[in-house]
Amino acid sequence: MKTSLAFIFSLLWVVAITFSPLACGDGCSKEQTRALLEIRNSTNGFAFAGWDGRNCCQADGIVCDVENERVVEVDLAGAPSNITWYPNVTLFTLFDDLEVLRLSNIQIGGGLEPFCQLKQLKRLSLLDLEYNRPEGAVIPSCLGMIENIQYNYLSNKTRLKILMLRRIS
Repeated sequence: MKTSLAFIFSLLWVVAITFSPLACGDGCSKEQTRALLEIRNSTNGFAFAGWDGRNCCQADGIVCDVENERVVEVDLAGAPSNITWYPNVTLFTLFDDLEVLRLSNIQIGGGLEPFCQLKQLKRLSLLDLEYNRPEGAVIPSCLGMIENIQYNYLSNKTRLKILMLRRIS
């Protein structure tokens, strides 16, 4: 009797763990999911357009690490050119495992200074801000000081000046 009761309890425990929301492996915390939804809303629905708000690893423009299902890449390149986007860069800093951030040709407005917050992302190795509309001709030096950055693609609003900063270890 004790053996069968222990077996049933163990079986129920395995089923509960397997089908628990924590076991689904959606790749994002609630805070990260809210950040992605806020990014989508701020782009008038362009970013992650077909995503249902659940498993962030299934959203267009999101790449997750296969092993731990953490977001390692966000790609929003190529927004409609009729809108200028003023991103809340702080939202990207919530993705601790982010390695690649592609925001090229998405018509980013404003200055580039807010992108200095990306220094918090210790794994970021590629930042692509090419072909945007940043205000001001000065590229902040902090963008070249991101800890593990290997490639930093930038251009000004005239698209004439392209700067690739490469940190050599």
